[in-house]
Amino acid sequence: GYAAPPSIRPRCRNGARFQGAPVVNIGNLHIGARDLKGALLSPAFLCLAALVFAAGLVGLVLAGFAGHVAAICTANAIVVVWALKSRREDTLLILAVMICANLAADAFAGDTYVLLSFCDLIEVSLVVFTMRRFGLDRQILQPRMLLRLYAVLIPLPLITALAASLYLKLHVGLPMLATFRLWYGSHA
Repeated sequence: GYAAPPSIRPRCRNGARFQGAPVVNIGNLHIGARDLKGALLSPAFLCLAALVFAAGLVGLVLAGFAGHVAAICTANAIVVVWALKSRREDTLLILAVMICANLAADAFAGDTYVLLSFCDLIEVSLVVFTMRRFGLDRQILQPRMLLRLYAVLIPLPLITALAASLYLKLHVGLPMLATFRLWYGSHA
């Protein structure tokens, strides 16, 4: 394959240059293809994938596919905590692992409502990035921080509750208002 000359290869944060592997550039984050494969196959990310898959699958089975609304909330909580306890640079990889594990759990359980997994991805992304933006990921157990957390995060599930309830209304025929209340109540 093509390897860029050393002068135009992107640099890692430590100043080293990637050696000939394709590179994904997202803001200040530069991930070489070999580095990405190594990161995703690391024990930590494999453990995360297994936890999210298992939590999602158990949630889907226990929910009995009754509206598919609150089925993978436990998996979402695992991802939020994992992302907040990890380095900021790993957030996008953690979200990639989340969507892959959720889609795998959906497929394994025979669930065809994959759009709901993407609604969950959007919701978890909004929560993680908002908490980091406002510094709510630090000192989370202090009462003052918890009040800020609720003030900032309570409105976020409104976005995905609207999208999910509209989707379930149009494609499954579930009542939109009841589904909206159930989604928002279980996710907020």
